[in-house]
Amino acid sequence: MWPLFESCKHQLHRDLDKRAGAYAKQNIDRLLDLEKKLRRFGSYPSELGSVFYMALVRAKVPIEASWEVFLPFCGETDAMALEGARALRDPKRAARLLARKVADDRSGFAGQLGLKILAFLPSAELTDAVLDRCERALKPPVSAQTRRNVARARAKLASLAKRRPVIAQRLAARWTSRSRAREPARTGSGPEDVHLEASRPGHRSVR
Repeated sequence: MWPLFESCKHQLHRDLDKRAGAYAKQNIDRLLDLEKKLRRFGSYPSELGSVFYMALVRAKVPIEASWEVFLPFCGETDAMALEGARALRDPKRAARLLARKVADDRSGFAGQLGLKILAFLPSAELTDAVLDRCERALKPPVSAQTRRNVARARAKLASLAKRRPVIAQRLAARWTSRSRAREPARTGSGPEDVHLEASRPGHRSVR
């Protein structure tokens, strides 16, 4: 039943047109009111909300701040999540919202999606959220695959930092902060130091 529901939902997203946008604009505030009531019982109509949100995006209706709660994220296709993120109007508020989504999402894909968003919406907040997920992923026990995924994510961050100054500045600040915190405790580099150094701007691996 669930695969059928997912298939129908994705078809809905693909077929959205201007008529759907007009309907969504007329009714999204009613959906928000319903969401507030249902949240008291531990659930809310997020599936329908993401359809409304994407209908507004496709109809080129400016996204109001109150509607951002319905932004599709993990659980949707990456293309849909990226399209929705591009429609956010205020870069500073968008950075906070997306960083929170990356931090709170329980799936294993939020960090990768965060990296894709950083390519067109760079921010210190989102950079921190992606780095924090990398660090949490390295808490033991850690599989070899997880280590490879984290290494790729940090390499991607380092690559983005070459083109996005805000990312480079945040990586440098984190590196400086960590170095100062660990200086009195020990000398030398352990595995965590190596991972963090790999994401530091200007770092070159020596093999």
